Amino acid sequence: RRALASLKIQPESLQDDGFNYEGHIIRKPWGSEYLAGANSHLGVWVLRLDAQAETSFHCHTRKTTALFVTEGNVSCSTFEGAFPLAQGEMAIFGAGVFHKTMTALGAVVMEIETPANKRDLVRLSDKYGREGLGYEGL
Repeated sequence: RRALASLKIQPESLQDDGFNYEGHIIRKPWGSEYLAGANSHLGVWVLRLDAQAETSFHCHTRKTTALFVTEGNVSCSTFEGAFPLAQGEMAIFGAGVFHKTMTALGAVVMEIETPANKRDLVRLSDKYGREGLGYEGL
C-alpha cells in the first residue's frame, strides 16, 4: 500500500472506459489476451504468455484478480516473494496487491477479475518499458 500511495496516480485515469473488448485480441509484449466473457460484475480473460515472458509488476486499486493456469507453468511474484503455479492451480490477488506472472516455456492463464475494469491498472515496473503507463487497449 505504501508503494501505491507514493505513485501519485490520478483517480480519473483508473476509471472504467466502458469499452467492450469482446472479439478483440489485445497484443502484449509478453504475448496476448482476449476477453472470453464479462458481465457487470466480472471479466474472464485468457492470457497467452510467450516463452521467457513476464507481465509487469502491477496492481489493481479496486479489483480482485484470480489467475488459473490452464496450460504450462508460471511463477507469480509479489512483494512477499515468488511462488510457482502449475497447470490446474490458482492464485488470488486482492485489490492493491502488486504482482507479476512469469513463464519459462510459455503458458495459458485464465484471469478472472472483479469488477471488470481494464483501466484499473498501476504498473510499478516492467521489463518492456511500460512503467507508469495504463492499459494498452486495442
